[in-house]
Amino acid sequence: MKDYTVKIFTIISAFFFLLQGCANQQPPSGGDDDKIAPKIQYIYPSNGAVNFSGKTITIEFDEYVDRRSFIDALFITPKPPGEINYNWSGKTVEIEFSGSLAKNITYLVILGKSLKDIRGNSLNSPVSLAFSTGGRIDKGKIKGKVYSEKNDRTFILAYKLGNKPDSLLNPARYPADFVMPVADNGLYSFENLPDGMFRLFALYDGDRNTLYDKEFDYISMLNEDKEIVNSDELKDCNFILEGFIRDEAYRKSREFFNLLKADSSRSIYSSVIPGDKDIPVNPKFYFYFKNTGLTHEEIAVSSKLADSLNNNVRIIYNWFNDSLLEILPAVPLNFNENYNFSFAFKKSLRKGDYSIFFRTSSERKSGSISGLVRQKSAVNSNVIIKLFNTDDPFLNYSRILTSDSLYIFEGLKEGKYKLFSFIDEKQNNSFDRGEPYPYKPAGKFFIFDGVLDLKGGWKIENVIVKF
Repeated sequence: MKDYTVKIFTIISAFFFLLQGCANQQPPSGGDDDKIAPKIQYIYPSNGAVNFSGKTITIEFDEYVDRRSFIDALFITPKPPGEINYNWSGKTVEIEFSGSLAKNITYLVILGKSLKDIRGNSLNSPVSLAFSTGGRIDKGKIKGKVYSEKNDRTFILAYKLGNKPDSLLNPARYPADFVMPVADNGLYSFENLPDGMFRLFALYDGDRNTLYDKEFDYISMLNEDKEIVNSDELKDCNFILEGFIRDEAYRKSREFFNLLKADSSRSIYSSVIPGDKDIPVNPKFYFYFKNTGLTHEEIAVSSKLADSLNNNVRIIYNWFNDSLLEILPAVPLNFNENYNFSFAFKKSLRKGDYSIFFRTSSERKSGSISGLVRQKSAVNSNVIIKLFNTDDPFLNYSRILTSDSLYIFEGLKEGKYKLFSFIDEKQNNSFDRGEPYPYKPAGKFFIFDGVLDLKGGWKIENVIVKF
């Protein structure tokens, strides 16, 4: 009886461990490390198939893949009706639709780069499959780029307008007709859209539901709706997401404030480090006044920028809010010279002097960037050009121009720069980002695609701004 019990226990234990092995995907032990991305061996229906009437898609891989990552990486657009079920058999998955696919529609199946094998190797590039439930494949294309600090959860949402009321085009409430993940480099491409008018959004989808949630997501609009005619290709449909450029919103952010350094009393925070010997000749100084009780007038009267001979330099004041001040000299400073910025407070909660000594950089460490603005059509509004140093968040410059004008930024500190330009249709010197709902298109903008790497003594010329 004892031997019989031991045998039964052994069989049950073996069956239990067999179940555990099936339920938990584990890479095989031993052997060389697998660093090769998974590949698709077979897919049904085939790419370009027409008159498809089935309810399942079958994909076979050359190795075992992580099933959770497969579900996260899979996008089918337009979204099929009903639920999607996944039936796995080894290296093969069958994607089953609970509802019937719409007639005469081109569907696009996309596997994004987040798909991994069980050892964590991701796809080298996204894989897509197009098939149609009708007799033809739609071939309309919309391509562009999303300018963002990160694109790992960024998608393009495309709504086909038709006769839809605007209420059904609200990305906070209604899913898009077509969804496309953005590549790591910001590029995206819809390859199989039908003819018609489209409204597009770029969405950083923090909660991964492809709907816009203000608490978790960022969204961006185009400057106009786009129309596909005769399966044509629309290029340069570009977006810019919040955080990519250091505009006034950035300078009011917590991230920007944390860069400012406090004085000993922790009542004045500044962008200037005392004793800095590498200040550009066209600087911008930022000051945050914390509970000082100072009025704007008191600060203006008490402030002074002087050179080594105590000659005053006229300064310009820009208040971003009640406490954050931007100060810049009205004329460029001299190269390689000592300066002192000071506040002499008198009648306020903050009494006493506040001084910061610094030295400007030498001319051999400075350079210039220049070019031309070109527009395809006449525009009555000004063009704003902004230049941002990628390493120093306090270095940013602006020029206001008319169309087809030359521009130049001189006395720039050596470093890497981004160039951003927009048409100031509202004449408020601010880029119009638009609104998702009620819908307002964004303004027209241009971003130099790349970084302007300025070395000391260099002149970077012929940087063309195109609209």
